Amino acid sequence: MVLMEPDWAPLRRAGEPYMCWRKSPGANHFGIAGRHRRRRRQGECSKPERMLTIPTASRKPCRNDRHPSLAPVNTVTPKRSKAQHADGIDNTVRRSPRLTTVQAADDDDDVFQPVKARPRIKIAAHKHAAGAPLKRQLLSTIQESEELEPKPGKTCCRCNPKDVIDVINLMSGPQKEKIRDLGWGKILDITIDAVKSRELFKWLLTKVDVLSMEIRVPPHTILPITKHAVHIVLGVPTGTRPPPDHSYKEVNEEKARLATALGCQGNTITIAHLKSKQSEHKVDDLSIRCFFLLLFNRLLFSTSAFDISNTEVKYTMDWDSFDQVDWQQIMVNDIRDAAKQWMGRKSDNPSFSSCPPFLIIYYLDNLLHKANNENRMITPRAATFTKEKVGALMLADLWKDEWGNTHYGALPVKKKPNRVSL
Repeated sequence: MVLMEPDWAPLRRAGEPYMCWRKSPGANHFGIAGRHRRRRRQGECSKPERMLTIPTASRKPCRNDRHPSLAPVNTVTPKRSKAQHADGIDNTVRRSPRLTTVQAADDDDDVFQPVKARPRIKIAAHKHAAGAPLKRQLLSTIQESEELEPKPGKTCCRCNPKDVIDVINLMSGPQKEKIRDLGWGKILDITIDAVKSRELFKWLLTKVDVLSMEIRVPPHTILPITKHAVHIVLGVPTGTRPPPDHSYKEVNEEKARLATALGCQGNTITIAHLKSKQSEHKVDDLSIRCFFLLLFNRLLFSTSAFDISNTEVKYTMDWDSFDQVDWQQIMVNDIRDAAKQWMGRKSDNPSFSSCPPFLIIYYLDNLLHKANNENRMITPRAATFTKEKVGALMLADLWKDEWGNTHYGALPVKKKPNRVSL
């Protein structure tokens, strides 16, 4: 019986010794290749015969085998002496697949083709929501991409206080009085209409200590993020009840009813629909609810959504107990979650819910600068800030290191800040 050697059989078989790679004087890229050709020309060695080893019958192939040719065999590799180490056993020369292309030029009687290099493919690691790795396709050769340090990135948080200012200007006196009855009267006094820059917000997120909930800027700046601070900066009222908790199905059904009441197409509730409802100057529950939908979406709980999301709908579902909810604690928890997601981000532009104006105003309002000379007893502090004042304080607090990286913290913090600011 003649055993046919398969086409995919490698040059080295199981049981054969590995090549001893050593550099020799006067050789080419691989020293042993040059020595082999020199010995062939001098007639000291002959071309080795390629042997096909067969696994024993007791050993069945297994799907976990890396290659059929690497299966264990009953042959034992004899020990080599120092004299045999250079040339091999029985005056034979060992070969390696890496020398195939080099030897092909001299060995005219070779019947095998050089082994072609397989393409190396880069595949990025992906994970699903639970965190377990996804099942990858079986490829011949895979080169995993190296884990690099996270890039600076940008926040995907669409905060636009100007929409809130526009709606407040559209509201009538009775509508504003209704909002004051709910405890949200101070939110009507805010004047900040733009965040001005995302860089300061990203820098402040990295300075938030999520355990103690403090803004820590070396060497001595410590600003606690508390419910009282949220009330002083933005005028959010105090409450005792936890936030509404409804299922995803209930929220979707409520959003569909709300969209129908506002005359929207489908379930998409846009900012334009809410502004149009406020311009009717009605004091019913639907009109007042539309104001808080816009307030949550554009200022207090901003996300990456252009339109009203399920989060704002869920927060306004229990309208009878709306004025009893602890909105200050909800904002503190949102800031904690935003800092965690930003510092542990996996992508360049993570999306999360947060309130950029609170961190920016809270930090800039405590800096020692001539722009902060107004009456410290005015609340909310957002009523004393405009985009021009934010820009002036940011520019004064900005500095760059020797590599050109932008940082903040150049201005000192007031040694004895007013108790209202804390």
